[in-house]
Amino acid sequence: EEQVEQRNSSQSANLDQLDGDIMLTKRKRLVDVTRRSYESSLKRLATFFDSDPSTAHLVRRDEQSGLAVEAQHVSTQDVLRFFQMLRNSGLSVAALANYRSGLAYLYKESGTSKPADYDEELSKFFAGVRREEASERQHGLRKAQAGKKPLDFGMYQWLAHRLLTQVLDPFSHCFQVIMWNLMCRANNVAKLCFSHLSWHQDALLISIPKTKADQTGDRNLEPKHLYANPNEPAVCPVLALAVYFLVHSEPTSHYVFYGGSQQWRFSSSLQSALVDADAQEMLELYGLEAGDIGAHSTRKGSGKYACSGSSGGGPSIVSVSLRCGWSLGDTLERYLRYEGAGDQFVGRVVSGHPLHSPEFAALPPHFPQVDSNLLQDVAHVYPLVSRVDGMRNVLLHCMASLVHHFDWLEDNLLSGHAFFQCPLARSPRLLRRLRSMLHRPGERTQMRASGIPPHVSIMRMVADQHQAAAEKSARVEEMLVSMDARLSTLKTDLVVDMGKLLDEKNFSVGRYSQENVHSTMQNVLGAALDHRLRSFVTDLRSEFPSLDRSSAAATDEADSSDSSMAAEGADDDEIVAELSFEWCGERRSLPEGFRFPKVNLYTGWELWWHGNVAQGVPPYRTLASRDCSLRNTRKRLSDWRSVFCHLESLLAEEDRVAADATPPAKHQLFALFTRATDCLPRDHVAKYTRRWSAVTVLTLARLLREWKHQSLI
Repeated sequence: EEQVEQRNSSQSANLDQLDGDIMLTKRKRLVDVTRRSYESSLKRLATFFDSDPSTAHLVRRDEQSGLAVEAQHVSTQDVLRFFQMLRNSGLSVAALANYRSGLAYLYKESGTSKPADYDEELSKFFAGVRREEASERQHGLRKAQAGKKPLDFGMYQWLAHRLLTQVLDPFSHCFQVIMWNLMCRANNVAKLCFSHLSWHQDALLISIPKTKADQTGDRNLEPKHLYANPNEPAVCPVLALAVYFLVHSEPTSHYVFYGGSQQWRFSSSLQSALVDADAQEMLELYGLEAGDIGAHSTRKGSGKYACSGSSGGGPSIVSVSLRCGWSLGDTLERYLRYEGAGDQFVGRVVSGHPLHSPEFAALPPHFPQVDSNLLQDVAHVYPLVSRVDGMRNVLLHCMASLVHHFDWLEDNLLSGHAFFQCPLARSPRLLRRLRSMLHRPGERTQMRASGIPPHVSIMRMVADQHQAAAEKSARVEEMLVSMDARLSTLKTDLVVDMGKLLDEKNFSVGRYSQENVHSTMQNVLGAALDHRLRSFVTDLRSEFPSLDRSSAAATDEADSSDSSMAAEGADDDEIVAELSFEWCGERRSLPEGFRFPKVNLYTGWELWWHGNVAQGVPPYRTLASRDCSLRNTRKRLSDWRSVFCHLESLLAEEDRVAADATPPAKHQLFALFTRATDCLPRDHVAKYTRRWSAVTVLTLARLLREWKHQSLI
C-alpha cells in the first residue's frame, strides 16, 4: 500500500509539473515586454475605477498584484469613461490603442465575454478621436506627422561618419549601419547572434528568425543580403562589423551586441550625437529637430530610400516590403514570395551603391587566394571572435575591408581609438603583405557580383568599351608622336643632303650661291612637310578628342603607381628599438606626451608583450617611469604593471617568461591569457559574470586593489 501511495503521489507530482509547464508554454504566446505593457495599462484602469465610489465595486484587491479589475462586471460605458479620461489628459490615438489592446488581453485572460455593444461603441469612439486629431493637424494644433521622422540618405551618411570618426566606441556606428542595411527594428539588431551571420559569394547574409509582424517565424526563413561599399567607408556594413569586432569581442556570448538593453544604449548614444552645434546645423539643413530623430528613424529612412528610386529602375515595392517585414495581406503574401534576386537588389541599393553607375556592381574587398597562412592572419587580427564556430569566412572579408580602408581609417579616426592598437595597425609588415594579396580592379577573380539589374550590366559594357577606345587612342597618340619625330629628322636630312648635292655640282658660283640655295630648299621643303604633318595631326585629333586626356591620365597613373610603390617599400621594420625618442635632452622609449590607450584586457596583454610597431613603441613590460612625460601616464604605467605582473604571476612555472627573455609568439598569447585569467577570483558582487577579455585594463586594476583590501589575493 505504501508503494502504491508513493507511485500515485509521484504521478500526481508529475501531472502538476506538466500543468505548470503548460501554463508557462501558453504564456509564451506573448513576449514579456508586451505582457508588462498590458498589465501596466490594466493597473491604471483599476486605479481609475477604485478612485470613484460608483465604480469601486469593479475592482478587487489582490495581495500579490494589488488592484485587479473584475472584467465580468465592467460595462461598455465604464470603459468609454476611462478612455475619455485618457483623452482629456492629452494622449494620442496611438497611445489609446495600447490601452485598448490591454483590455482585449484582460478579457482573453479572464475568459470573460465582452459586452454586446463593446466593439461597436469603441469603434465609434476611436473614429471620433482620429477625426479630432486630423482636425487638430489641419489647424496646426498638432504636428502633421506622428512619431519619429525618417532619415534622408545624406543625413544618414553624415551621422554614420560622425559616429565612426568622432566617437571612440564603434558600437553606435555598427548598430546604426547594420540597422539601416537590414531595414529592421532596433530590438532585432540587438538580438543578432553569431549564428545568424554567414557569407556567400559577394554578400554578407544575416538571418532574422523572428520579427514583430512574424512572431512565429514562419515568413522570415530566408537571410537578408548585405553588401560592402568599397567607395563609402562610413556606410559600409562589412567595415562597420570589422572595426566593431576589433574592440568588442566576447566569444562566450552568442550575441553580437552582448549585454542587456542594447537598443536603449543605441538610442541614448544617438541623442548624444545630436546636441552640439555641428549637429544642429545639419538638422536645420534637413528641416529636422533633435527630437524628430530616434532609433526608428533609421528603419523608416532606409525603407523610404529604397522605394524612392522605383520610378528610375529601383527595387520593387514587394521586395522592399518583404525585407522590411511589412505585411502584404493574406492574398498578396500567398502569391508574392521571397526571391533572392529581389533581396540582393534591395541590399545593394540601401548599402549606398550608385544605382545609375557601373560602380553599382562593385565587388567587396577580398582575397582571391585563401591559404592556411591567411587563415592564421585572421586568427591573429581577431583572436577572440575567430574562435566562434562559422565566423571564419565572415572575418576573412572583414579583414579584407580593414586592409582596403586602412589609410582612410588611419586619417579619420580619433587618435585614442582602439583601432590603432589592433594587430593590423601594430604590424606594418603584416599590413604590406595583406595589401599585396588583395584583389585589384581588373584582375581575374572567381567572385561574381549578385543583385545586378540589366541596365547596370549595359552601363558596365559601355564603360569597358569606352576604356578600350581610350587605350586605342593612347596608342594612336604614341604613333603620332613617333611619326612627328621621324618626319622632323627626315626634313633635316633632306636639307643637308640637298646642300651636299649642290656643292658637288659647283652651284656656288654666280648668283646661285650656296647660302641662297640652302635657304630656298629649306623654306620650301620645311613649309611643305610642316603643313602636311600639322594637317595630319589636326585631323586625327579632331577625330579622337580624348587623345590628350588619355595620354595625360596614363602618365599620371604611372607616376602615382611608381610613387606608391616607392613609399610602400620604405615601411618600417617589424622590430622596435628601445630609446627611439628624444626629449629633454635624453633618449626615451616613449614619445613626449604619450598616453596609454583605453583598450580591453586582451589587447593590453598583446601590447604588454609586443608593443606597437607602427607607433615605434616597444613592449610595455620594458617601459620605465622615466619614459613617461606626463604624471597621469606614470600613474597608468603603474596600473598596467600591477595588472599584467599579477597575470604573469598566475601562470604556471613552465609558462612564465623571464624579464630579459624573448617574449612568447603571438599565436601563444591567447592560451597564456586564458590560463592566467582563469585563476582570477570570481566577482560575486557583480550582477553578472565578468568576461575578462572584455573588461578594460583600468577596471582590472581597480578590482585588484579591492581584492587585496578584501584579502582575496
